[in-house]
Amino acid sequence: MNFNARGDITSLGGITIAYDAGGRHAGMTYSDGTTVTVARDASGRVVARTVDPAGAQPASTTKFLHAGGSDSPWGSVSAAGELTRELSLPGGVSVEATSAGLSWSYPGILGHSIATGGGTSTGALRLYDPFGQPLDPTTRAIGTVASDDAGLNGQQTGWHQGGLKLAHTAGQVTIIEMGG
Repeated sequence: MNFNARGDITSLGGITIAYDAGGRHAGMTYSDGTTVTVARDASGRVVARTVDPAGAQPASTTKFLHAGGSDSPWGSVSAAGELTRELSLPGGVSVEATSAGLSWSYPGILGHSIATGGGTSTGALRLYDPFGQPLDPTTRAIGTVASDDAGLNGQQTGWHQGGLKLAHTAGQVTIIEMGG
């Protein structure tokens, strides 16, 4: 990763987090060698994320689509070219639409997603610790691949799903783009 001369880097539990000249999150390097690079537009919105896993797997880039001045993307285009549309509906329900179909996420009384489904059935119950970290559906542990992935609605965190905050789960810690 190339970062500015300012050189703002934070080390957190085996993760090196880098910031750009404006103090915004620009990328991460995990202890296993996986890197995530975040590209932003002139207003600071995340417009692309490139994940380069450690090992022989190729890097993949996801592009995020914005409308107007919104910080939250309305959709994304995967490295394979698949369009995903993210919708936030009244009552806190969110919907992810892809060519494979719809995935619904239903909130609990606190606003975070507690169940997902395809419209005709629901999936496993989602659980979080008091700080919003998703729990592994089987072991109830935090910081595992299963727990990080279980807490996502598409590319966003399910902790406060109405906010549609972009989350990175390439490594052992979920990083959430909270905005300014």
